[in-house]
Amino acid sequence: MDKIVLKSGEVTIEEFPWGRLEWNASGALGNSQAVTLGRCILKPGCGNTPHIHPNCCEILRVEKGRILHTYDDQRFEMGPSDTIAVPSGVYHGAINLGEDEAVLTIVFDTADRKTDFSPRPAAAEE
Repeated sequence: MDKIVLKSGEVTIEEFPWGRLEWNASGALGNSQAVTLGRCILKPGCGNTPHIHPNCCEILRVEKGRILHTYDDQRFEMGPSDTIAVPSGVYHGAINLGEDEAVLTIVFDTADRKTDFSPRPAAAEE
């Protein structure tokens, strides 16, 4: 591990039309060999791009706001302190239902998380 303490000014921030991701710990940041830790901030009425993580589980905890979280074909309304664990390969995404920013803590069980934004395949016809 290269870093023991990551100072607030060293946090990696990724900006998107829907909000931003703030990364606090990961292999890329040099301060974790086992997990990735970050925050997802969703703008009011916006949602992140639905996706899967092919190599890891994601645990998401709502810190502020109210979201609608899609988990495969299911939808869950979540508020402060609500937590969801999303296994590897499960298609998911979140939409902010409120008028203020929604803040989510996100943790992955790998220091090198992968994300696949490919559209979800259509369900097979029976």
